[in-house]
Amino acid sequence: MSSFEMTPVGHVECLDLLNREDHYNKKPGETFKAKAVINKELTDTLDEIDTFDHIWLIFVFDRNVGEGFKTKVFPRPDPSHERGLFTTRSPHRPNPIGLACVRVLGRENNIIHFENSDILDGTPILDIKPYIPKSDSRPDSKAGWLDKIK
Repeated sequence: MSSFEMTPVGHVECLDLLNREDHYNKKPGETFKAKAVINKELTDTLDEIDTFDHIWLIFVFDRNVGEGFKTKVFPRPDPSHERGLFTTRSPHRPNPIGLACVRVLGRENNIIHFENSDILDGTPILDIKPYIPKSDSRPDSKAGWLDKIK
């Protein structure tokens, strides 16, 4: 198999979720405001980003690098059953890549202010893509085992 090297395009800054303990202690559904600080030489790539309600942030679970992963996990919100890793949002993965759909609050030069995320402070951002409702929303889709949870 091939290996890939990636360079972050920026990082996340937040005051609320500074470490894993903060993340694990947050209440279900609780979201926080944060900002994506993009490398200054990429500022032009953000033109019109604030015309979108939401964007996708692709990031690295950098605090999990080298920790390994299990093929089966006991995920929230139903840790009573073991599930296949790829049917969960576990941060412990073969490739520690994360994906978050966040709500854009505004932009200042190379900084995007956003909310609706639980990304930790200092997390490297690999890429940003616009959320496009026509192609990204599938309201009639099945959500596997999550559909069975009340």
